[in-house]
Formats: sequence, structure tokens, C-alpha cells
Amino acid sequence: MVETVLSVEGLNVSFGGVLAVDNVSFSLKRQELHCLIGPNGAGKSTFFKAISGVVRPSSGRVWINGYEATRLPAHRVARLGVGIKMQVPNLLEGLSVEENLWIAARCRHSAREAEDIVETLMNLTGIEKNRISLVSDLAHGHRQYVELASALATKPSILLLDEPAAGLSETEVDELSSILQQLKNQTAILVVEHNTRFVRMIAESVTVFHKGRILAVGSPDQVFQNESVKKVYLGSN
Repeated sequence: MVETVLSVEGLNVSFGGVLAVDNVSFSLKRQELHCLIGPNGAGKSTFFKAISGVVRPSSGRVWINGYEATRLPAHRVARLGVGIKMQVPNLLEGLSVEENLWIAARCRHSAREAEDIVETLMNLTGIEKNRISLVSDLAHGHRQYVELASALATKPSILLLDEPAAGLSETEVDELSSILQQLKNQTAILVVEHNTRFVRMIAESVTVFHKGRILAVGSPDQVFQNESVKKVYLGSN
């Protein structure tokens, strides 16, 4: 069994001469829950999109579960075992919660397996009570949970989450933290996040981006006590 499920070597992403990601190397281990943080424009979201196939790297290499995925489109990256939840929920508004999850699960599993997966995920995320509700009628927090469940429906080995705590109440953040703690025994999780309270709650390790480069890597305590991190990210003098 491969211990490292995501490996990135010397990744660069440029937009019109601007180097958004600058020679970044990174790895994610099986069952690891890792957070990417940094100020706006630091390059973390671009890095996230590059490894998920949403944008194409200018140079460097990406391996997912031992397979090179450097320039694969997003749908082929997903087939390598990657589930993705973007910051803005991307759901089928006119369908129910159950229908959204079933369609997501059916992409990779039989109809019978999909039914079991849907039941498990609705119970895990606490959205079972919204089973027949149209997604368009849901509050923001419930929509976020449906999006998370949809990303999990293919049973990915790597789960990529872009600001999953955005717009959630403190109670919902606590609930999401509990869900992710349960999930980390099943899948490696990489989270791009601004909510430092949430990061402290969930992360085993943290990488800080600044000006397209990695500024610091370590445990939450190590990172948030780092003087350089305090200066560029937390606003300390």
C-alpha cells in the first residue's frame, strides 16, 4: 500500500507572466489531515486547483496514488481517487438532497452500492432529515454538507476541500470538525482554509503559503507561533 497518496515536485503556475505558484514541493500521506493557509493572493487556491486538474501547471510534476497527474483534466484526476469540494457549492439545484448524492455515487458505483453510500453519507453529515428537500431550498450550512457528501460519494482516497468552513456558524464549524475527524481514517484530507480556529481544531499539519511559495510547515502550534507567519498572515508586528 502506497503511504504517500499525493506528491508534488517543483510546481509552478503562471498567469500572464505572474508566477502564482513558485517552485512548490509537497506531499500528503494516507490518513493525513493537512491544512493550507496564507493571506489572500498567497497562491494556495491556485496550488489547490493545479493538483485537482482545474488549472494546468506551467512546470513541475504531480503524482496521485502513484500515477502521474501533472496535466490531466479534472475528471481524470477524479478517476485516480480524488474527491473535490470547491468553496462555492456546485449542486443540482432542482433535485433533492438524496438525488444529488445518488447521482454522485452512481458515477463510480452500482445502483445498489450507491443506495448504501447515500444512506451512510446522509447519516454522517446529519442531512438525513433533508433527504427530500430541494437543494435550492437549503440553508447555506446544509448546502455545504451536501457538497461535502457529494465529494465523498465516490469513496475517494484523497479529499480536497476549499474553504469548507466559509459562512458556517460556530456550531456548524464544530460539527464539520467532528465529521472530518471521523473521515480521516478513511481518506487523506487536504483543506484550504482561512478560519484559524477551525484549522487548530482539525489539522495534524499545516503549510503556510506566501507570495506563491511555502513559508512554513509544521503542527498548528508550531506554525501559529512562527514569527514570520505572524507577520505575513496573522498581522503581528
